[in-house]
Amino acid sequence: MGSLRDSSRQNTQSDEDGVGHVNNQVIIRQEEDMVDLNHINLRERTNNRIIFRKVPYHIWFVGALIFIASIYLVYTLALGYFGVLNRGPKQGFWWQYLVVVLMFLLSFTFLFAGKIESIIFDRQKQELQLWKTSLFCLRNVKKYSMHDIVDVKGYKKGHSGINVYTLHYKIMIEFRNIPAIKLTETGIENKCIKQVNIDFNVKYILDVPDQKLPWTILH
Repeated sequence: MGSLRDSSRQNTQSDEDGVGHVNNQVIIRQEEDMVDLNHINLRERTNNRIIFRKVPYHIWFVGALIFIASIYLVYTLALGYFGVLNRGPKQGFWWQYLVVVLMFLLSFTFLFAGKIESIIFDRQKQELQLWKTSLFCLRNVKKYSMHDIVDVKGYKKGHSGINVYTLHYKIMIEFRNIPAIKLTETGIENKCIKQVNIDFNVKYILDVPDQKLPWTILH
C-alpha cells in the first residue's frame, strides 16, 4: 500500500461530464468522510478544536466481571461460615480469603488501568493535549506545542498468514525533539486510511502547508 497522495489526487481530478457532476462528487465525498470520522473515535470537531476520545469499555467489562465474581465468593464464604449452605465451603480457610482479596485487587487493577484517552487539537492555544482519565476521576494531562509537529503517519504492523493474522495499523504523531505519540490504532485498513485522511481537518487547525505533513501509510 503506497502513499495516500495518489488517492487524494484521484479525488481532485476534474470530470468531463460537467461542473455539476464534480460538485456532486465533492459533496458525496464530504458526507462519506463525515460518516467514517464518527467511527474513528472523533468526538468533537469545531473551527477551533478537534477531539479524539477512546473509552476502554472492554477493560472495564473484564474488571466488572471479576469484581462481581469476588462478591459472589464472599457471599458463599459467608453462608458457609454461618452454616447456611448444605454444600460448599463449611469453613473459611485462609487461602479462600486470600483468593477473594487477590480477585478484588485484580478487579480494581483492571478498572484503574482502563483510562479514557482524549487527544485534543486546540487551535486557539496552538496546543496538542493528551488527556488520560481513569474511572476514579484521576487525570493526567500532557501538552505539546503544535508547532513542534513534523509528521503524522500510519504504520502497518503485524503478520498476515493462513493461520496467523495480526495485522493492525497505528496512526502516529511525530514531533521534532520528543518521542512520537499514538493517535489511534485499528485493525481495519480502510479505517486507517480514513483516519489518515483527516488531514483536511487537522491541517486546517495546524495552519501549516501541505508539504510539511506527508500523510502516508508505511509498511
